[in-house]
Amino acid sequence: MSSVHHLPEPAVDRFAPLRVLSAQIRERMLARDWAGAADLDNERRVGIAALFERKPTPEELPQMVEGLKELVRVNDELLGLMAHQRRILDRQADTLAAGRRMGGAYLGAHNP
Repeated sequence: MSSVHHLPEPAVDRFAPLRVLSAQIRERMLARDWAGAADLDNERRVGIAALFERKPTPEELPQMVEGLKELVRVNDELLGLMAHQRRILDRQADTLAAGRRMGGAYLGAHNP
């Protein structure tokens, strides 16, 4: 009976699910599904933590470094998108508040 020795999963393959989750987070953010984006981000955090469950081999280290650089870049993009979406919501809230103030002033001026 032969024993099958399983090699550790290559570091480059371990980043694929994180790329998928990042793309899904972006889609949820664009759809303003903040709860869905947060759930996916929590899942992605677990995946990122799993990257460090074992020490990469010297051969895997360059791939690991490149994968982590990509994650940082994508994370920065997601943070920028979140800030952009927040500015949109802030402008909409300001417009709504201004409309309510103008409506209140109009009604107050025309309602003796």
